Parts: sequence; C-alpha cells; structure tokens
Amino acid sequence: MGTKVIRDKIPTASGPVFTPDGRVNSLYLNELLDSVAKETSARLYRRYRAEVPLTGGLWGGSWYFTDECGYTRARFRRLYSLVSVPQVQALEDADNYNIVFWQYSKALADAFAPYGIALGEAEWGESSPFSNRLRPTISLQMWDANKRIDFIRCFFSYNAASWEEAYLYETVRLVKQTKEALDKETLSAPPKMDGMAIRFQLQDIVILYHTLEPVLSEQTKAAGGPLVERIKTRFAQGMNDEEEMNALNAQAFECALIYGY
Repeated sequence: MGTKVIRDKIPTASGPVFTPDGRVNSLYLNELLDSVAKETSARLYRRYRAEVPLTGGLWGGSWYFTDECGYTRARFRRLYSLVSVPQVQALEDADNYNIVFWQYSKALADAFAPYGIALGEAEWGESSPFSNRLRPTISLQMWDANKRIDFIRCFFSYNAASWEEAYLYETVRLVKQTKEALDKETLSAPPKMDGMAIRFQLQDIVILYHTLEPVLSEQTKAAGGPLVERIKTRFAQGMNDEEEMNALNAQAFECALIYGY
C-alpha cells in the first residue's frame, strides 16, 4: 500500500482581502482569519485526531479605520488577529500547545500566499500583560519576506467562549493595559513613549473607544470622540512624528478618557 497523503485546504474568504493599492477589506480579512482558525482545527484532527475547535477573527484597529464598504482608509502594514482557544486538557501540555501554534502558522502562511505575502519566521510564546496568570493570552508573530506587509501578530486567548465573546474579554484586559500610561491617579503626566510603543498606545485608545462606544456616556463621547477621530485621520495621513503622537496621548491623559471606559 502507498503512503497516505494528507490534503490540506487553503483557507479563503468570500472576496478579495487586499485592493491593488494595498488597502485591506476588513470584512474579508475577518473571514479569512476565521477560516485559518477553522482549517487549523481540521489539520489537527486529520494529523492527530485531536479535537481543538478554534475560532478566530480580526483584532485591533482595522475595524475602525474603514469606509462604509469595509476598506481601510490607508494601507495597513501590520495585521492583528484574535484566536479563541478552547480549554482542552491536552493543551495544558506545552508541547501540545506548540503543535497548535505550528499548524496555525502553516495555515496562516497558506492563506496569505495567494496575495503575494510570504509569511515565515514564526515566533510564539510571549504573554500579554493583564491576562490570566495560569493561562495567559499568548502571541504568535510572522513576518512577510516579500515586504508587502510588515507582519501579522495573532493573540491566542485561552477561552471557552467564541471569538466574539473572547473579543470582549480581551477588551477588558486592554483597558487595564492602556490605563498604565493614562492613570491620572498615579501619574502627574503620561510617560513619553517612542517607536511602536506610542503607535500601539494610540491604536489601543481607538480600539477601546469604538468597541465600547455604544455604552459610553455622553460626557465620555464629547471628550473622546473628536480626539479619536483626530488620531484616525492622522494615521490615515501617514503620521510618523513621535512628538505629535505623544501629544495626542497627552490629550487623552488630560481629558481622563480612560475613566470613561
């Protein structure tokens, strides 16, 4: 008898994720990332008969920098995903969890290859601040050798909930993380940040505002709404000046925006 060949599927979305000028359709990207999670589950079962029902989707500011059709206002070079990992006892073994990461990285690379993105150099294991101490949220990151994007960073949340519910869990964690640089009760001024740190801080301010917007008070909307729109506009225009970015973070500090969350 011949060797059994395992035929994997390529994760896909129902429409093109990227435009010719490099912008992203967030709706299709969300579909693609969920398809990656589900295909990873299928590959784990085909190879190991392991039932690990992953769900996934978009995480981060891409949702909030789009037009009415879901296209980002500018080219996005850093993409983020949230993956909900079920509380399966076998995953308490680090070696088994590493298999999940490895299979996910292969499925992720397969999904983006048709767009000319060559994902490689997979790294995983970094824990996110303020996540569960026993089962922290863990990140996986891959870089594009073709430089069409910089990287894709995926956060694995050990959560029995679906991706939609895990998104809320991660939002609570993100409030605590973002508060570190905006807490007027412990700081006289916000710390000055540089590089990716200040970019992430401003992105997190936008993410939190729009995620929680339906339940925010009118006072918080009045204080935070114009600032969030300003941040979004300047990012779309290619903002790179760290002084300007720190000034925007200082405005969030002065208006005590974090307490509205």
